Amino acid sequence: MTQPKQGGFTLLEVMVAFTMIVFIVFATILAQSQGALSNVRNRNIVIATQLARNLINQEELKREGKSLENLEEKQSGSFETNKDFKWTIEYSKVDFSALTDLIARQANKQEEKSQGQQDPQQMQMVMRIFKDYMEKSVRRMKVTIEWPEGSGTSQQTFSELLVDYDQELNAGL
Repeated sequence: MTQPKQGGFTLLEVMVAFTMIVFIVFATILAQSQGALSNVRNRNIVIATQLARNLINQEELKREGKSLENLEEKQSGSFETNKDFKWTIEYSKVDFSALTDLIARQANKQEEKSQGQQDPQQMQMVMRIFKDYMEKSVRRMKVTIEWPEGSGTSQQTFSELLVDYDQELNAGL
């Protein structure tokens, strides 16, 4: 006599199915948490960008019509509306020596082609005056926004050139 076949799953089949379900649930939770972290990170970057844009606009308005000669090199603080976000502004001179060297080389090449129609010393003097004028009338403003993220901090940096159009051109002849 043969025994009737019993229905159901073996213990091994149940364990394999349970392991697969655990892996699927774990992968889903991991993907969801990564998506949530990414959303928070992106939200903070957008907030930092808007805060920096507003800060840059405020600084440009504050500096309008004023000389760039006596700027504080570095300032920092935090925002009233977003207390977790901190800002730093650094001002620095812009080095225009590479530009004037390039223009001077072009002028020398042009002089060689025109066989002495322009005085090279005169061109060098004009380039020196231009370089001095640009260095007095242009400043780089670097704005850094920093905020806490996880166990550390994140930051985003923006750069803007400020130009003093009222700077006097001194020929210094």
